[in-house]
Amino acid sequence: MASTVKTVKTETIIEVANDVVDVTGTDALEALEQFKAAKAAIKALEDQKAEAEARLRELLGHAEIAEMNGQVLYKLAHSTNSKIDRKLLGELYPEALEQTTVKTPYTFIKTV
Repeated sequence: MASTVKTVKTETIIEVANDVVDVTGTDALEALEQFKAAKAAIKALEDQKAEAEARLRELLGHAEIAEMNGQVLYKLAHSTNSKIDRKLLGELYPEALEQTTVKTPYTFIKTV
């Protein structure tokens, strides 16, 4: 049984409307403040996490397992990430990069 593989290049086009809506009389200011506060809280927690992780790594020194009173508290876990070097792929195989690039448009709230 023969099979055929066909690669189809697709393109997504987004039309952005520059409509303006007047939010007077709504809870927009309250929601915006909640949004900004949540972003600041997330950033603060990420900073706290990074500081705590740095301290835990410092306490480990060259060891991989930390214990207290014979009980393991934490240990290093080993993992490997892999990614495509887009710059190198584009230099060596520009057609492959173009044909395999998937663009996903999205929107986000930008505070001003």
